[in-house]
Amino acid sequence: MSKYKAIIPCAGFGTRMRMLPHEAKELIPDENGNPTIEWSLNICKKYDIEPIIVTRPEKGEFNTYLDDKKIKYVFDEGKSVGVSLLKSKQYWGEYNIILLPDTRFDYDDKFFINIFKSMKAGNDSMFALFDVTDHHNWGIICDNTFYEKPKRTFTEDDNAFAWGVIGFTKEYGETLLNSYNLTSEPLVLSNPGYMFIENFRDISRKYI
Repeated sequence: MSKYKAIIPCAGFGTRMRMLPHEAKELIPDENGNPTIEWSLNICKKYDIEPIIVTRPEKGEFNTYLDDKKIKYVFDEGKSVGVSLLKSKQYWGEYNIILLPDTRFDYDDKFFINIFKSMKAGNDSMFALFDVTDHHNWGIICDNTFYEKPKRTFTEDDNAFAWGVIGFTKEYGETLLNSYNLTSEPLVLSNPGYMFIENFRDISRKYI
C-alpha cells in the first residue's frame, strides 16, 4: 500500500457545463482526445501515487471506466468538495494531495516530489498557488488563511492566491477538512507550506 495518495474529487454535477446527473465531465475528451481525468491519473502513475476517486453512484459510465482501470473509488452525494474528500479518509496515506480532475498546469519533475518532501519535513499542509483576479470563484489563500469562494474583495496588496493542488498529512487532514466543512468562517492554517504553479487552467470553464 502506497503512503502517497492523490484524492481526486469527481462527485460534482458539472453545473457550469449544464450536464445531466449521470454524465461525467471527467470523461470529456481533452485537446489530445483522451478523457480529461487521464492527465491527473498519469501524474499518479509517473510519481507512484495511488489515486483515490470520490464519485457518485449515478455516474455509471465513469464508474465503469474506474472499474476497468482497477482504481479505488468511494461514493458521495457531491454537495461539497470538503465532505467528498472526507469520504475518502479510510484510504488516506501518510501524505496526500488533492488533485483536481479537470485542470492543467506546467510543472517540472520535482514539483510533486517537493510537495511530499515538504510535508515529510514538517509542514502539516502544502498549497500550490496561482494568481487570479476573480477571487470569488476560487479557493483562496491569504495570510495563512483559507477562504472558500470568498465574498470579500482582495486587492493586489493582500497577496491573495488561488490553490491548484493541496497536500496534507494524514494527521492533519481530518482537522483541515472538518474545519472547512463545519464553518463558513475562514480557516486559519496550521504550519502550511507554499509553492507556485505556472500556467494553471481549468479546462472545464471553456465549455461555459
